[in-house]
Amino acid sequence: MVRKAKRKGRIEKEIERKLLTPEEKTYVKLRAAGVSKDDAYAMAFEEDGGSWELTQKATALEKREDIVAELQRLKEELKKKIVEEAPNAFERLVELSKYARSEKVRLDANKNILDRAGFNEPVKLQTLAIFSFMTPEQLKEMLRAHMLRSLEMMESARKEEE
Repeated sequence: MVRKAKRKGRIEKEIERKLLTPEEKTYVKLRAAGVSKDDAYAMAFEEDGGSWELTQKATALEKREDIVAELQRLKEELKKKIVEEAPNAFERLVELSKYARSEKVRLDANKNILDRAGFNEPVKLQTLAIFSFMTPEQLKEMLRAHMLRSLEMMESARKEEE
């Protein structure tokens, strides 16, 4: 009987530990959004202090498995939302490039489309002619694939920084 009570107590403590406090949840959301460790810790826990001290506390927090798991889950969720929204964002850019009232907005939208397609340097007309043979769906898919690669590169660069 005593054994069951002790075991039940341990299980309850384990369950409680896996539930994040509101401050920890805020910290994880801020980190998933790309906020630095010390800034996220200061905002979430409303603490003032030196950057080094806050970074140490944040590093200790990020060693916890439950924090790491939640951070990873949120990052994946955010990445998924970005990928899902990319085609709609591209459609809005295309609409702006064609129908915006301002010539500057149309020009900027066209530049943005070309930049995201990998044409950061001045593009020759011959290269642009290739795009005239592609359907909007093919262009969207090409942009989506490029954005996925960019997200993956950003994520691996962020991991290397940590």
